[in-house]
Amino acid sequence: MKKHYLEKECLQKLYVDDSLSIRQIGKRLGCSPMTIQRALVRHGIERRSLKEGQLLRRGRLYRSSSYMDIDEPEYTDEQFDDLIESIKAERKNRDV
Repeated sequence: MKKHYLEKECLQKLYVDDSLSIRQIGKRLGCSPMTIQRALVRHGIERRSLKEGQLLRRGRLYRSSSYMDIDEPEYTDEQFDDLIESIKAERKNRDV
């Protein structure tokens, strides 16, 4: 069975768009951080620098000489299921 939550679109949303850490994604999806890290590499999603990660942990992201507050999104199991289902539907429509 293919793990749809490790597909590029899902990881792109969680890691890049929602700014979750590898550890946070692994914890929420029920897999190890190393599994998430390998999936990011496999899909060509560039990892954050150490500095970016530190700033995100402090709730601030440095961009263009200014700080931008980052709110960590809270997902329920149902919202994760909906996200995965929407990604599956998009892929199915794209493959047709």
